[in-house]
Amino acid sequence: MSPPLPLAFRRSSTHLIVLYLLSIIISLLLFYSCTFNCFHCPPSPSRTLHIVQYFPVGVSPCIALTSIGWIITKLFYSSDPCILSYNFIEMPSAVFSSLAAGICAVIEILYSTDFSQMQWIDKISSSAAISIALCALHAIAAFSLE
Repeated sequence: MSPPLPLAFRRSSTHLIVLYLLSIIISLLLFYSCTFNCFHCPPSPSRTLHIVQYFPVGVSPCIALTSIGWIITKLFYSSDPCILSYNFIEMPSAVFSSLAAGICAVIEILYSTDFSQMQWIDKISSSAAISIALCALHAIAAFSLE
């Protein structure tokens, strides 16, 4: 009989590590799509950005940093007594990240769609789709926590 695996390599923990890795990739992709992707796009008719359009630019690095923190915690400090005592913070951070990504999706849908000339392929922008994927990913992470 093989010895039991450490806590960091159990199935539920590995599942969460994969979810957090995907979260980092998707949140950095959201940051890219909100800032650098549309550099050569035609200017909008109003030529000004509303203050809420900067929300995804600020939130996506925060979500990535939160996910990096939980990956480091899961990999290196999983049996630390302090982490075992304060592990309850992981679920609220996943729920907050899901909520923030959902707000980013609403903002991207609201400010990136021209409702006067909408084609069937223009109904959602790439940034909104990435935000929705990030929201769903953190909702899955929140539900998979014990």
